[in-house]
Amino acid sequence: MTRGALLALALLPGPAAAQALTLDAGIEARVRVDELQDDAPGSDRWLRVLPHAQVEAGPLRVFVQGIATAAAGAPEPGPTDTTGIDLLQGHAALTLTTGGADVTLRAGRTLIALGSERLVGRRYGANVPRAFEGAMLTVSRGRLNLLAMALRPVRVGRGDFDDRADPSRWLNGVQAQWSGRPVSVDLYWLDDRHAAIGARASLGVRVYGAQGAWRWNWEAMRQRGEVEGRRIRAWSLASETALVLNPLTLRLRAAIASGDRSPDDVTAGTFDPLYPKAQYFGELSPIGPRNMINLHPGIELALDERLTVSATAIAYWRHRRGDGVYDLAGLPLTGPGGCARLIGTQVEVGAEWRARPGLSLTGAIARFRPGPALGGPTQKLVAVEATLTL
Repeated sequence: MTRGALLALALLPGPAAAQALTLDAGIEARVRVDELQDDAPGSDRWLRVLPHAQVEAGPLRVFVQGIATAAAGAPEPGPTDTTGIDLLQGHAALTLTTGGADVTLRAGRTLIALGSERLVGRRYGANVPRAFEGAMLTVSRGRLNLLAMALRPVRVGRGDFDDRADPSRWLNGVQAQWSGRPVSVDLYWLDDRHAAIGARASLGVRVYGAQGAWRWNWEAMRQRGEVEGRRIRAWSLASETALVLNPLTLRLRAAIASGDRSPDDVTAGTFDPLYPKAQYFGELSPIGPRNMINLHPGIELALDERLTVSATAIAYWRHRRGDGVYDLAGLPLTGPGGCARLIGTQVEVGAEWRARPGLSLTGAIARFRPGPALGGPTQKLVAVEATLTL
């Protein structure tokens, strides 16, 4: 359907227009304040407003979401902190039914979350979510869902209306999802290409589900390709297992992301999480999933329908001594070498209060103590966040 046809439908008077078009609109506003104490203590403040509108006309759906952000306190706000005023999402989706299957083609700028967002996530916890531009084709029949995508990540600009698709990067992939009971399975292949660096292909499987009081979400990933003239041989395992004893939930997360044996050989062994979710290990996530082993037990208590409190503890170790320690963005915090493996330990206590429908308040207190493999001062974080949805 053309834009002219949509406009004509919108101008139809009376009940004919109501049957032809469905309009939905809303807005989300979020305020967040972080008080961080380390070698450069300070307070960071973020504001994010996300208005959206959606129009449906038969099999066609058009979705538009803007973003307006502001950041204060950070010495140099980056692309995850602020983007001014811009278009976060703008895409059209056409759904047709054929042969008992629903086929949907979506094209434009969009947010996407694959599985547990370990490799492709919306980065929704950051002030500026991550968007992609391109096309996705989805075929759904019964419990089987197939997805094919050809996308470019959107590069965030500092000014207004200057976010653009990155011409140097491509993300192509396919995913097959089987939703079963009690076990569901995702199989996927992702091809991430960077014109200046190289290509990295990720093959993964995720097994998740629930049986009685148990919940599980386990994932294995293997990466191959070439980066800066070195062949890639990287991998990762990640697991989350929970026991739900209402109102108490006991949870254990564990993960390992491979590291590089030596920067001087022809093999690049450091795992790359590509486009991961924000706040990967918690509100305070000083370490990223590269050259890392971590153990992450936690407990969650629902005091009533509106208030939930939680507590977690995390320990991080280096997988390879021949590789360094990295942050979530992939920047090295230390270089390779040394005998120490312990990167650090972390504790975090959080609470979420759903004050009323559409209004939630969250808070967290976290402390990260560096180990001998990292060094540096202890980091302490107090974070408060309010989100209003209308």
